[in-house]
Amino acid sequence: MAFHLRYIEKKEICKDTHALYFDITGKDFYYKAGQYASVTIPILEAKDGKGNKRHFSIANAPGENNFIEIITRKSGSDFSGKILNLVKGEELVFENPAGEINADNIHGSPVFIAGGTGITPVRSIVSYWKKKGVHKRITLFYANRTAACAPFMDEFRMYESSSFEFIPIFEEGEEERYEKGVFNEEIFRRYTNDISARYYYITGPPAMLSEAIKILVKAGVRDERIFIENV
Repeated sequence: MAFHLRYIEKKEICKDTHALYFDITGKDFYYKAGQYASVTIPILEAKDGKGNKRHFSIANAPGENNFIEIITRKSGSDFSGKILNLVKGEELVFENPAGEINADNIHGSPVFIAGGTGITPVRSIVSYWKKKGVHKRITLFYANRTAACAPFMDEFRMYESSSFEFIPIFEEGEEERYEKGVFNEEIFRRYTNDISARYYYITGPPAMLSEAIKILVKAGVRDERIFIENV
């Protein structure tokens, strides 16, 4: 099923990263926290050959607002150029949300490993759980280039507690409270207890997904405890 959703506004939420908001008032647009939707710009004739359709994770939790929020960065494609310059009231076509990494499918005490805008579904899931009073022991590794271009940092810092461990990892910068570099085996082992008993959810760019899987497998994590989403 397709939904024609009206564009409301755009906000820069961190360096080179924007949140776009679309009105779902009166629409039967239902989704689970963590899911994504395929989005089409119907009037776009993409001359770069990359098409007029993309997948976006929905950043806000279901039931929070009368809008949905998606996150994007400028990529240089015709699609990116258009979606970042929408006029208020323009409509894009959203397909039924999908995705197996969602709040209903998270097992046990999860370990999330997110890179770049792959943090978006994690934000939706954690926000949803907080509002619903769901109590889980959570470890979140969040890898990005710099703290300045990492969305939702303040929110995750606010959630930190004995049951929510937040480990930001940045390639650049010297702040002591952040890990420096990329997600690797040494960082993983230092922060993860009961490795074989946890479940692992990886979201982000393909190269990071591949490397994270290698690290988990080397640490003895069984395949059936590893879940990935590349949106």
